[in-house]
Amino acid sequence: MELCLKKERDYNDMRTNMPVYFSDATDFIDKLESKNFCEIVYGEGYKELVPLCKTSLNGILNKGLSNAFYYMFTQILKQNLNYNALGVTGNRTASELKKMIANLDII
Repeated sequence: MELCLKKERDYNDMRTNMPVYFSDATDFIDKLESKNFCEIVYGEGYKELVPLCKTSLNGILNKGLSNAFYYMFTQILKQNLNYNALGVTGNRTASELKKMIANLDII
């Protein structure tokens, strides 16, 4: 998880202080951070995935790459905390684990 946060910080630092050698990629990166994320990623060869992308994770991908990352990271962190808490309380049963796996907030 620390590695993911570091990569996200590096990415945001790069966006804030865009190196000259990425100047040609600025427009593309801006599009990844826009409501057009799904069209940019899947629009060329996988158009059938655009509607699924737009509705996945409660539509968070329509808010851009960074918002999607933070949403997913938060959901994974919550799942991790819940899983660890189940072990402490002795409730880490098959039934509880199935509930966690079925959590629609992370798929």
